[in-house]
Amino acid sequence: MYFARCESKSVNAGHALRGKGPSAAGDTFASFYVRWQHPQRGLVSPATFIPLAEATGLILPLGQWVLQCACERLAKWASDPQLRHLTLAVNVSAHQIHDPGFVEQALAILASTGADPRRLKLG
Repeated sequence: MYFARCESKSVNAGHALRGKGPSAAGDTFASFYVRWQHPQRGLVSPATFIPLAEATGLILPLGQWVLQCACERLAKWASDPQLRHLTLAVNVSAHQIHDPGFVEQALAILASTGADPRRLKLG
């Protein structure tokens, strides 16, 4: 199992958010799992922190951070013969989908990271 940690200034609450991937299903698909590393509680499940992020309005910067990390990872995998064929799945919040700037932000992230959009699955 491969473990990746993304750093970003867009979400900074004093606690680390960590991504884990790829969790390969077959030879062509990987998922990026995000957990909140809380200093006292340890790893916190998305089932706990996503509703809080949605209620406080932090879901948009969090979602943008996750997409940025995923695209950075895809771009890095492109140079690895053992990983370049993987498609990466990223869950997207309904709040993100309804955000008028979401498509523009996603395209900008793809362009800035150089990630192959054919290797990214948003769901």
